[in-house]
Amino acid sequence: MSDNRSWMYARYNDRAAFETGLESFLEFAINQTAYTDGIGNIRCPCRKCKNKVFASVPTVREHVTRRGFVHNYTNWCYQGEAPVYMPAEHTIMDEDDGSYRNYQRMVHDHAGPSNYQDPTNLEEPPNPDAQQIYDMLNAADSPLYPDCDTYSQLSWMTQMMSIKVENHMSERCFNQISEMVQKALPKDNNCPDSFYSTKRNLRGLGLPVEKIDCCVNNCMLYWGDDSELESCNFCGASRYKENLRASGSRRKKRVAAKQMHYFPLTP
Repeated sequence: MSDNRSWMYARYNDRAAFETGLESFLEFAINQTAYTDGIGNIRCPCRKCKNKVFASVPTVREHVTRRGFVHNYTNWCYQGEAPVYMPAEHTIMDEDDGSYRNYQRMVHDHAGPSNYQDPTNLEEPPNPDAQQIYDMLNAADSPLYPDCDTYSQLSWMTQMMSIKVENHMSERCFNQISEMVQKALPKDNNCPDSFYSTKRNLRGLGLPVEKIDCCVNNCMLYWGDDSELESCNFCGASRYKENLRASGSRRKKRVAAKQMHYFPLTP
């Protein structure tokens, strides 16, 4: 892979370099016959087609010239180039808004440089763990709605979850906002419609979380030397919810009255 492909996102700043580089891309792609459709068409990497559509070389040239390359596509894996892990210092700045698109790299960081393969080239379906990585990569590269350059599906979900935590938003409020936004966007949008679907989609990140019982009045944590206590040292409140099971019925698992969710910084 070339060390410098900044020309890919210099359509407006350096038109000559962009056009020269585009011709080198087309020449490379058409010579990788194993990655064509068999009749001379190649995958189009423009912002709309996103390597999902095969087209003739003239059509790809016209699409990319008019729309630009899909975000952060400096490794031409869909045209036959070996996948390469992209370290942070090689991230390309987007031509339109000047911001870094870090979400795809975040998924690569989680997966590790040796664990990614182009899913279109696998001889067998990926295992569930690998499929999660591919789903996250797709979410990182999928706009919230067609032609949206502001949010990807992944960036929208992570920012919504951040807003929920910072503002102590209830799940009901989160669901109502998600439903309203989804209805306001074009019909073929990728906006999740509920907190449950957002949390399910983000589960592929594999972020660890520990649940720690705490006093219902926020006096203390049942942690360390206090992990076996059944009532608060300060206010005397019970650690567990009252068990209202019928007399003689099978004993149910005791449920903490309140819990704290802790995200460790290290494994």
